[in-house]
Amino acid sequence: MHELSIANELLNVVNENTPPGARVVSLSVQAGAMQAIDADALQFAWQAVTQDDSLEGSRLEVELLPWRLECDQCDRVWESPEAFEPCTCGNVRPKVTGSDELLLVSLDVEQPGEPTESLNHSQA
Repeated sequence: MHELSIANELLNVVNENTPPGARVVSLSVQAGAMQAIDADALQFAWQAVTQDDSLEGSRLEVELLPWRLECDQCDRVWESPEAFEPCTCGNVRPKVTGSDELLLVSLDVEQPGEPTESLNHSQA
């Protein structure tokens, strides 16, 4: 279950990017299809690594991104839930472009006595 190591790395990134004294309410991540992440397993791992930590109770939102494919015959670029989807031109071997990202997209924090603040677009 590589989701546990991903959750640990997210924990490190979140701790490095959380302002002193702030409480993390939620974080949002995007994971490319090549990461092969099980969102439920990552949620479970997040709960495990944040237990007895200042991040305990924070909400993790996971967006699984589709495969990005490109045809080297007609230059078509598209997204698909399947890595081996043939191109509409008939090419049965499109190449995967990207799809390996793992991004911390937003981090919502509360400062004591202040409304929730959103910190956006950090990379894990």
